[in-house]
Amino acid sequence: MTDTALTRKLEIIGKEMQSHADRLNGANVDGGAAERLAQEVISTQAVEQAKKSTVLISVSSDQGRSGSGSGFIVGDGKQVVTNVHVIGNAKSIEVTTPSGEVFMARVSKVDEFSDLAVLDVEGLNAPSKAVKLGASKALVRGEALFASGHPNGVREAIITVGQFKSIESYKDVQTTAESSMWMNIVEVLYPNEVPAYQRDAEKFLATSRLDTRLGINHGSSGGPVQNARGETVGVSTNMSPERPGAAFLVPSENVAKLLQDSNKRFNFVYEKESNFDRYPVLTSVKNAAVLGLGYKYRPVAAPLLGISYGLELYNDVTMANKSDLYGNRSTHLAHAAMDGAAVAGGVLSLIPKTKLLGFGIVGARVLYDAGTDFVGGDPVLKKVVRTDRAEPQRSGEPLYWSLLDRVNASSKQLAPQTNRFITPVKRH
Repeated sequence: MTDTALTRKLEIIGKEMQSHADRLNGANVDGGAAERLAQEVISTQAVEQAKKSTVLISVSSDQGRSGSGSGFIVGDGKQVVTNVHVIGNAKSIEVTTPSGEVFMARVSKVDEFSDLAVLDVEGLNAPSKAVKLGASKALVRGEALFASGHPNGVREAIITVGQFKSIESYKDVQTTAESSMWMNIVEVLYPNEVPAYQRDAEKFLATSRLDTRLGINHGSSGGPVQNARGETVGVSTNMSPERPGAAFLVPSENVAKLLQDSNKRFNFVYEKESNFDRYPVLTSVKNAAVLGLGYKYRPVAAPLLGISYGLELYNDVTMANKSDLYGNRSTHLAHAAMDGAAVAGGVLSLIPKTKLLGFGIVGARVLYDAGTDFVGGDPVLKKVVRTDRAEPQRSGEPLYWSLLDRVNASSKQLAPQTNRFITPVKRH
C-alpha cells in the first residue's frame, strides 16, 4: 500500500469512528469510551513507527529455508516477539529488519499455550524501535486497530486496518468444528501420549484471544496490532476460513507476562554449525575448486575476484551510511575494510611491478572466506529440554510445535508460508 493510499484509508477510518461511537452509545459501552473513539484517529506517524518495529522472520529446517512470518522488537531492542508456530521446529532463524540487515536469532522462551515466543537476536540493538505495549483489556467494541506484518514474505511491512470486536477464549472465537478438531487431532497425532496432549489442547483453547476484523493474511503471524495511540494491544496469530475477514490476536497482557517471567520451562540448546558441518562434501569441493583454479589462473582470477569484492564493498558502504541501522555500524565498516583491501589487490594484480602483491592480497581474502566455511557458523537448534519437574520430558520434544503447525496447516490458518522473495544478504 502506497503512502497516499494509506493516508486516504486512514482518513476514511477516522470519519467512520464517529459512526462507530454513535452505535456504541446504545451497545453497552459507556459514553466516555464512545467519546474517546470519536476523537481517535490512526495517524501516519503511528503507522510508520509500527513498520519500523516490525521484522521479517525466516526459518530453515534440515531441508533448507522452509517458511516465513513476522515479529516485532521489544524491551531493550535486543529481543523480538513472534508466534511459536512461526518458528516451530526451526533449526535456524533469521530476522530481517526494515533497514535490510539480517541477524541470526535463538529461541529464548515460549508460552506455547498463547502461541508466543521470545527470540534473542545476535547483534540487534534498536531500543528506539521497540514497541510500547498497551492494554488489550481497555479496548472497546468498534475501536480502530491496525496490523503490521509481512504477508507472503514481502520485504516491506504491510499495514491493514480494522476494528476490535471482543475478548474471548480461543475456543469461543472459533467455530465448534475448529475447536473440536484440536481435541480430536491429538488422538491421531500422538496416540501414545493422549492425556498429556489433551491437557495441552485444553489449555490452548482456554487462552484469551482478541476477535477482530483486520483482513490479515498468511505470513502476518507474529506481527504487532496497535490501537490509534500506537500501543501494541495484540499479536496477529490466526484467522478462520469459516469467517472471512476475521483475525484473532493474542492479548498484549500475555506478551508482557512472558517477557517478565523469569521461570523458563524449556532450555533451547543451540550449537554453532559451519557450512562444512552442514554440507561437508559440497563445501570441500567448492573451496578446493576456488583455491586450485584461482591459483592456477591467478592473472585472470585476481582482477575478476577484485571486481566481485567491489560489489560487496558497495553494499558494505551503502549499509554503513544508512541512518536507520538496527545493529552496529562498525560491523559494516569492518567488512568494507576487508573488501576494500581485496579490491585494491585486484587492481595491483594488473600492474606488472605489483602483481605479486596483488595476488597475495586477493589470495588472503579468498583464504579468509574459505576459512569461515570451517569455523563459527550460525546457531542451530539441537534439542529442547524441559526444566519444570511437573512435566517430564516428552519423546520427540518439542512436539507441541508440531501440534500447532499441523493444526494450523490443516485448518488453513496463519501457518508460515514458503518464502520466495528473500535474496541472500550478508549476515552479522
